[in-house]
Amino acid sequence: MPQVLYRKYRSKDFSEIYGQDRIKKVLIQALKDNRVAHAYLFTGPRGTGKTTTARILAKALNCTNRKDSNPCNKCNNCVAINDASFMDLIEIDAASNRGIDEIRELKEKVGFLPVQGTYKVYIIDEVHMLTSEAFNALLKTLEEPPSNIVFILATTEVHKLPQTIISRTQRFDFKLATKDQLREKLTHILKKEGVKFEEEAIDLIISSSGGSFRDSETILEKVLSSTGYEKDKKVNVEDVTTVLGFADMQLVNDLIEYTYKGDVNKAFEVISISLDEGVDTNQFIKQLLLQTRDELTKSVSGDKSRYSTRFLFTFIKNVSEAFDKMRLSILPSLTLEMAILSIVEISGNNTEFFEEDKSSRLPIVDKEIKDNKSPKNVKMVSEIKNVKKEVAKSEKIELAESSVSINSDKILSQWGKLVSKAKDNNPHLAALLVNVVVKEVEGDNIHVEVPFGFHQKQLENNRVRNVISGMMMDVFGTSLNMEIVVNKSLAIKKEEKPEKDDSNVDMVEEVFSDLEDL
Repeated sequence: MPQVLYRKYRSKDFSEIYGQDRIKKVLIQALKDNRVAHAYLFTGPRGTGKTTTARILAKALNCTNRKDSNPCNKCNNCVAINDASFMDLIEIDAASNRGIDEIRELKEKVGFLPVQGTYKVYIIDEVHMLTSEAFNALLKTLEEPPSNIVFILATTEVHKLPQTIISRTQRFDFKLATKDQLREKLTHILKKEGVKFEEEAIDLIISSSGGSFRDSETILEKVLSSTGYEKDKKVNVEDVTTVLGFADMQLVNDLIEYTYKGDVNKAFEVISISLDEGVDTNQFIKQLLLQTRDELTKSVSGDKSRYSTRFLFTFIKNVSEAFDKMRLSILPSLTLEMAILSIVEISGNNTEFFEEDKSSRLPIVDKEIKDNKSPKNVKMVSEIKNVKKEVAKSEKIELAESSVSINSDKILSQWGKLVSKAKDNNPHLAALLVNVVVKEVEGDNIHVEVPFGFHQKQLENNRVRNVISGMMMDVFGTSLNMEIVVNKSLAIKKEEKPEKDDSNVDMVEEVFSDLEDL
């Protein structure tokens, strides 16, 4: 049975390990100086080479013909380790053997001398899965193991390990692979397999791997399997997009463009097309985020981007939140559509979409009357006008009857409650209200100041005003008309360094930290 790629092309000595140069250097020097530690801790994301490096270290310790600290891969011990038949290399999956009984059994066998090699090496994978009792049982063995025993603990979640365990090991932190390192490894595999490829196809695989060597090799395996491993077959972008459920980049760019223009209907059409074409919604969102991240990088680095920094920030923020919610959503596409609606609303590019069309109460009648000025219709016009007057009059009466006497001190003292209520219901609105400074309450009007025109524009949006009015009724028992004035001195007071551009740095840091878990 043929081996899968990540096993077939697994590194066999230190020279074949891609990346992790600092770790290789320390281990090679330790082998040269014969100063190998009794316990190592390899931490880092999955697919970064922790277990592979552990096996290479085990081979180097037991190789009978070691050269420059590298195992020869030819002696009996090296061949046995490569074939997984070496009796002195014991690999334990802590996820399946996490109890105290398994560790006690390990402790009993530690005292036995190596059977085939010079060292007995224990590799405990996902060691963070051990129970507290198992860790306590392992502790004494790690502290004082026999001289011919080496422990290598591997984990993706080092924060779950007791400090007592960490302190008794020599720790190495494995990093995610760079794009160049992944490209070098994939190119090497493709050449060995005799498969041609397009650079753009390799880039797509790399962008989907999340910096993991194993994930990138697994994706490549899927792509090659879909083409039947044909010799001289050229792997192209279409092959990769088909296997991964990628959306065509035209769809990605169209959705961003329509959202930027506030064309909600067109944006929803793009989402519908992506579903019809079998595009994976999670993958579609990742592509959207990667594309907008590239645009944001252009924007803040001085290169020209067709989109504003604020729009890109809003887009990435809302779509990232949608990605988290989609895991529990029955209709993932609906979650994405709601995110698009939210972005358009916040950006203010299509306020008409959200505002009530006040002329729509009798639109058909009005149009017919206007087009046909017969005596009958003229009379209808008069009747409609009278009805409208009566409705307006009754609304004023109801408002007067239900009005509550407004206490200025009460409003000023309880403004913080309004902000807290907004935080619970609408964090975006709360972010706007935090920047509001209440100056005075006069009759039905509340006079406020904001530091930037952006805040004024958002707060004067009809939909936003309606939401605030409802919250005021809940908190204050009445609603007020906000009169908003921009006071740029507030921005200077807020910033310790007024010459610093407020629009980019903090937003970019927040956005880029959010993308790392994708």
